[in-house]
Amino acid sequence: MGVTDYNWYSFLRDSRPLEVNFWQPSNKHIHTLKQGELFLFRLKKEHGGKVAGGAEFMSSDSRTIDQAWDYWGQANGSANKQAFMEVLRKYRSKNGKETAGSSEIGCRCLVRPFFLREEDWFEVPGWPQNITTYKNYKTNEEVGAFLQQRLANLLSRNSKLYLPEGIELDEFGKQRLIIDRLGQGAFRNEILKNYRYRCAISGERTVPALEAAHIRQYSKYHNHSLTNGLLLRSDIHRLFDNGLVSVTPDRVFHVSGIIKEKWNNGKHYYELHGKKIDVPGDEHFHPNQEFLQEHYDQRFRK
Repeated sequence: MGVTDYNWYSFLRDSRPLEVNFWQPSNKHIHTLKQGELFLFRLKKEHGGKVAGGAEFMSSDSRTIDQAWDYWGQANGSANKQAFMEVLRKYRSKNGKETAGSSEIGCRCLVRPFFLREEDWFEVPGWPQNITTYKNYKTNEEVGAFLQQRLANLLSRNSKLYLPEGIELDEFGKQRLIIDRLGQGAFRNEILKNYRYRCAISGERTVPALEAAHIRQYSKYHNHSLTNGLLLRSDIHRLFDNGLVSVTPDRVFHVSGIIKEKWNNGKHYYELHGKKIDVPGDEHFHPNQEFLQEHYDQRFRK
């Protein structure tokens, strides 16, 4: 459970995104939660100190402020980057920290958020007054069991929730739900992590030069699933989107002859031709072979 500001909460409640960034002014991580576990929002004491919503935990990382806005945009809880920077400045100045785009903050990527109607907000029994950030609860302990039962009752009445369009809540903790229903921020963040911050083709590790590429065009299929992604250096990403490079289902990199024919160039890319690409260690996140075949057959300009 994390303590949050009412302005962050109310902005996201009204916009109902598929994902949110529960950020922290410092660059600390949360190491105690697993993907798919429940993360609850508790409002600050001045706004009642009650549980007002929650989401499924995806990941916890440090990102620069620029990256956080680039990845999550308004899902950071602000209408624009200037407003986001102003909120950060207010909190970071208390600890004497600068607020520049290159400054790192803690980012907790959460998906499938839900927001309780005010009449359903509830207090946490025995909440320690000295806790101003996070507290963990186990469902086999008294308070954790109470929270689980209270939420189960509320989540069984979807009419009492503010939910993203097209989302229904059943139970938390199923990894398939995380994999199948992501927004752009979670997609980019998880592709970076799954590919160990290295371009799948070139091995490039300079993060600002790396991009999460969709195998199937997002504009056509609206598919942010992690098996629809590759981590590519920005120039290779452009070539991939333009059909000048591709990857076969057996994960071999191919370069079109058009690059040399049309521009009499591309030596560096041809040196990578035939290379076996790197894939995530977890096979659940390997690129979808059907999607790769489709790209090679339909978009690659041989």
